Amino acid sequence: MDGDASIGAPHQGLAGAAGRRLGYLRAGPSGPGVTTIVLLHGWPESAHAWRSVIPLLAGRFDVIALDLPGIGRSTERSGDFDKRSLAEDVHTALAGFGLHRVILAGHDLGAMVAYAYARRYPGRVAGLVILDQPLPGISGWEATAGASSFWHLGFHRALEDGVGVAEVLIAGHERFYFTSHIRRLAAHPHAITSADLDTYVRAHATGEQLSAGLRMFRALPVDEQHNETDTDVLGIPVVLAFGEYSEATRLETVADGLREVGVLNVRTVSIPDCGHWAPEERPEEVARIIGELAGRP
Repeated sequence: MDGDASIGAPHQGLAGAAGRRLGYLRAGPSGPGVTTIVLLHGWPESAHAWRSVIPLLAGRFDVIALDLPGIGRSTERSGDFDKRSLAEDVHTALAGFGLHRVILAGHDLGAMVAYAYARRYPGRVAGLVILDQPLPGISGWEATAGASSFWHLGFHRALEDGVGVAEVLIAGHERFYFTSHIRRLAAHPHAITSADLDTYVRAHATGEQLSAGLRMFRALPVDEQHNETDTDVLGIPVVLAFGEYSEATRLETVADGLREVGVLNVRTVSIPDCGHWAPEERPEEVARIIGELAGRP
């Protein structure tokens, strides 16, 4: 993978319009002729999840890792948390940068937002990488959602008298729960250090931040409906890259499901020796996959 792993730390800031601003990390060259890669993290993480991928890409590309709406440095979100709505916030942030066409890569919930963005703004996406995440409403999702290892999907969505059960039980125990969740789905849990976990706890430190992530899970039935009905032809190159020890067995099922809803150009990659947390467990391989797609003429 081309790139300079010794590149300086990315700068950070807020992008977007008032009331709809997303925190970001940014590194690499910019300007005419430079391809921009936008990275969207999963749960319970933040843009920090891409810390090892960014320097591997920033030698050749303009790289922006965003905090999902309501999480980390991003401003509180009062609207809906279905992925189509969250894609609007991403669009606002990218418009604030003056960007009109980007490569998108998303992991976990971030992959769902990236796919929704490509569907909503197809002319603004040159390519899409979906990392270890079957998509609601697309073939392969039912098996994942029903697997015992994904019991957290029901827990995160549960309400009691309109109050989120997970919010009540996780609050004050964020570090314990995040650690358990990450280790359960990892092949190499030590790739996410104690200091990294501290960063993720800070990104969800307020009740609003914790609820933002959990409301993304509660919106999954809406996401299913959107993905089932979004069947316009989407011709951009799409790479599905799933961890060998995580979702790789569903790669071809998800790829076929995407083709059934009009995604014409789908390629699959199994990331070797990798669990669910691909950007942190195998950053070099993830950077290679994204860089190859971004470097195509």
